[in-house]
Amino acid sequence: MLISMVGLLLTVGWGGYPRTASKGIEAQEAQEVIVKPGDNLWELAKRYGDSRKETGLMVFEIQKVNKLETSVIHPGQILLIPRSK
Repeated sequence: MLISMVGLLLTVGWGGYPRTASKGIEAQEAQEVIVKPGDNLWELAKRYGDSRKETGLMVFEIQKVNKLETSVIHPGQILLIPRSK
């Protein structure tokens, strides 16, 4: 039982939301952002993303890097936002 709880905490994290960000991306290639109430992927892409790319493409890249199956995000969730190369 204790092992199951530890496994759950490692999978879900202390904040209650999965830490979905890919570990393979380098720190200088992405910015870590904590989702706040009212945030959505479109606004995060516009705020933190590469201004030379279309917002829709940035949303797709954020979903891909963070292994998100949908565009639903939650306050407290940690996301990686890809930076320009």
